[in-house]
Amino acid sequence: MKVHLTAPDLFKQLLCTNSQEAKKYQQQIRGYNAALAFASMGAEIKARLGTCPYCFHIHGQIYHMVSPFCSNERNRPGYGQLYISDSSEARNRRMENNQACLHSVMEKLDALLRSLNPFAESYLQMHQLMQSNPAVNVKMVFMEHPVFDLIRYNAPTSKTEFAAIFVGDEVEPPANRDICIYPVANS
Repeated sequence: MKVHLTAPDLFKQLLCTNSQEAKKYQQQIRGYNAALAFASMGAEIKARLGTCPYCFHIHGQIYHMVSPFCSNERNRPGYGQLYISDSSEARNRRMENNQACLHSVMEKLDALLRSLNPFAESYLQMHQLMQSNPAVNVKMVFMEHPVFDLIRYNAPTSKTEFAAIFVGDEVEPPANRDICIYPVANS
């Protein structure tokens, strides 16, 4: 059975109209996607020989690249970490590497993700926990739920379906986690 989700009005405007803003968005859609991502996929891509249609062949492991949760001189804010920053600061950081994108669209997309995306809310919740309890060890873990039907898309209906935040040293995150986010000092 196909899942039908209602698209936010912003996406309808950016993908279904002929405004200048929509045209520019469609031309730079990959830049917006990369700028607003929570992580980046990495792998060693093996070049294919021949004239067959392009598909990439992965040699070895697939991994996720995420920015450290807390920035410093060496680690500038990026990916999910930008969702705990002030939205205008996050937009400016994203625009540094995506100068062909429109500031106004980047700002609208950031606001949309902050209001709708449960990952953004989880990052903010972890940040607030760390600010209110600086001496406590905090980790956020994204897990695949074992009962989900992975053949079709199942939209999470609550934050507890994919993320858990662990506070303190006595509780260890599960071994079957997909991604674990923690401050650099705890790595």
